[in-house]
Amino acid sequence: MRGSAAFRSAVAPGGVLAGPWVKNALWRRARAVPSLDLRFAENKSLVDATTGQNLVTFTRSSRGTYVDSQGVIRTATTNLLLRSEEFGDAVWLKIAVSVNADVEVAPNGTLTADKLVEDTATSVHQLAVNLSFNYVSGTTYTLSCYIKAAGRSRFQLAWRSDWFPPDSGAAADLLAGTISPGANATGTITAVGNGWYRISVTSTADATGSSPSDLFLSLVNNAGSSNYTGDGTSGVFIWGAQLEQSSTVGEYIPTTSTINSAPRFDHNPTTGESLGLLVEESRTNLVTWSQDFSQTDWSKNTSTIVATAVASPIQGVNYQKIEATSANTTVGITSVAVTAATQQRAVSFFAQPLGNISRVLVVVQGADARINVNLVDGTFTTNAAATGSTVSVSGQRFSVSTPSLTNATGVRFFLKRTGETDTNTPTTIAIGEGLYLIGAQMEAGSFPTSYIPTTTATVTRSADVASITGSNFSSWYRQDEGTVFSEWSKIGVLNFQVVAYANNGTASNGIVIAHGSGSPNNLRFDVNDGGVSQAQLTILTAPALNTAYKSVGAYKVNDFAGTSNGAAVSADTSGTVPAVDRLTIGSNNASSALLNGTIRRLTYFPVRLANEVLQRITQ
Repeated sequence: MRGSAAFRSAVAPGGVLAGPWVKNALWRRARAVPSLDLRFAENKSLVDATTGQNLVTFTRSSRGTYVDSQGVIRTATTNLLLRSEEFGDAVWLKIAVSVNADVEVAPNGTLTADKLVEDTATSVHQLAVNLSFNYVSGTTYTLSCYIKAAGRSRFQLAWRSDWFPPDSGAAADLLAGTISPGANATGTITAVGNGWYRISVTSTADATGSSPSDLFLSLVNNAGSSNYTGDGTSGVFIWGAQLEQSSTVGEYIPTTSTINSAPRFDHNPTTGESLGLLVEESRTNLVTWSQDFSQTDWSKNTSTIVATAVASPIQGVNYQKIEATSANTTVGITSVAVTAATQQRAVSFFAQPLGNISRVLVVVQGADARINVNLVDGTFTTNAAATGSTVSVSGQRFSVSTPSLTNATGVRFFLKRTGETDTNTPTTIAIGEGLYLIGAQMEAGSFPTSYIPTTTATVTRSADVASITGSNFSSWYRQDEGTVFSEWSKIGVLNFQVVAYANNGTASNGIVIAHGSGSPNNLRFDVNDGGVSQAQLTILTAPALNTAYKSVGAYKVNDFAGTSNGAAVSADTSGTVPAVDRLTIGSNNASSALLNGTIRRLTYFPVRLANEVLQRITQ
């Protein structure tokens, strides 16, 4: 029972329950065993280290990139299908089949698998996806699902030939555990236990376009035919359908009414250090063809684009060389005009110097803000319009953040020689000289976020939303007292950014560690009950960017305290504790005020730890 002696015995100074302390350094310093311990950086997963369960619900309705331990920019697995476990939904067209919902235990142990049942028609018996996917010629896709025999033991995955070459499907035999891909496809079949197999087919589109019913999941009879007379009872159990823009099958990502993507566990691109769960707000890359400057969306200023074999940090993408075509002072590339706006801009790109060309002059069009960036050491100069700009370097990625600019539109990249620190056009660049550049990005905002690849159109990355609700929350949270510990860092400054927020779905009741709340440069531990502030404690002054902090907040009636990095504890001895029913991670109750940073660890102790302990665990 919450609040019983069972909780307090977990922090007794000895006895049979003291043993669990030795399992982890934080537990030992706290002399307590947490009821929730999310070690995002250490485990690179959402699994709670205390219970071994995944209690976190995570969504991001778009693709997103992260840096792996080798410094490579990778794209998180993204399921482009909708209703991936709900085959009775209208998203799935039923052709001579019916669907019995939630009749079998799925591979994840829940009763959520459906049965696909053939009718008695002489026909194909299949599901077709009633969605339009914008397939791009030359891009590889993988379709997968989990299948278990239920009268039929053969199954086929296939694409419509409008966008893919003929014979791009794959047929699986669940009895033999084999898969037979077509001539223009590859396939996999993997046993996952209890008669279930995950099957996949991979093929490369040979045309660009979209229309409904582009892919099919089909029953196959014992003779190997997908067009046969059904018996009205046979079929297969089916669960977890997924479509990815990938050459391999990735981790399964469930979806409902929107596409969904895997959480991103980021790393330092130089050291490979694991930074934890990446949580970012929604952002849009305003330039098109971010990885192909040869396209007409980029005008060439006395330059040509040369393909190279020089690997960039972006997975599977080589640098392009911007090369002077004649001796000139204005050698570079210019994006098509972006809608003019008065706002801050964050421009980023990956680059390597080449020969005597080691600087890039970044120009925000319209505002004529000029920032001359040294690719060797990250130093920079600006003209008057760009005064107040900053430059940050992360591996081979250079980012320029401007002040608010009037009439800001597109972006230009001009080549400059080593030693040229002015912001005017450079001295003459000789024919054949150039440098390596890729991954251009321009965002509306005061700081850059993770790389967003684009092709024919701008692309928006959706916000990362993580929370714990329902019994997943009540199983570890204690209403009358507790302590929240976090390790975190941020990549930019906004007015209000949340690390962790226990709340009831409104802003009236909450216990939050966040920076902002009236002091944008300070981290606070705030408690609100019924819309009335009970405690407002400053626990860190002016946290720096890209710096790891350990912060903690503890609560109990008339007894609130918090600190960061072992500093003196801030306390408040008057106030009530709100009733809450969820935890939002890196955002507020409305899935906004996102951290824009990484959370290494989030740990909850079901007891109000003493002030000296709060200092000790944050040192």
